[in-house]
Amino acid sequence: MSFSVKQLLAVVLIISAGFAALANADKVIVNSMTQFAVLIVLVLVAYGNWVSDQEARAFRIGFLAWGGIYFLFHVVMPGNYLNLGTDWLLYPLLNTLQPEVYERDSQGVITGVHGGLQHRFLLIGHRSLTLFVGLIGGWVTVYFYRKRQRMLEKQA
Repeated sequence: MSFSVKQLLAVVLIISAGFAALANADKVIVNSMTQFAVLIVLVLVAYGNWVSDQEARAFRIGFLAWGGIYFLFHVVMPGNYLNLGTDWLLYPLLNTLQPEVYERDSQGVITGVHGGLQHRFLLIGHRSLTLFVGLIGGWVTVYFYRKRQRMLEKQA
């Protein structure tokens, strides 16, 4: 499977935007903006299914299926419905990008966790992972589409 420069730039954009949003998770507007951005991307990809064909449609279907399912189970209905273990990816980032999430006493001993910030951080992280999982799903779908096309060409 080969990747284009455009796909590489898309991955870098998603990762960098995700890290920027995670670093600013203490701002409430960032939470709303990430939710809006992910919903717009999913809607545009869904619309793109009707106006594209062949590999582009396969990519969009895979993106929408994988990203949409991840978004549904981790953002819309958070809980233990579908545990992919992505929280263990986000907690080390929480300690690094948001060290003030922990409440400390005068000697620096951790006494608790700022729950609102931690919750927003995890939501933003799962929204960023929605786009990343969607990209992976699109690439996997294109791989199987190309494999099917090669098989059909051999039969003809």
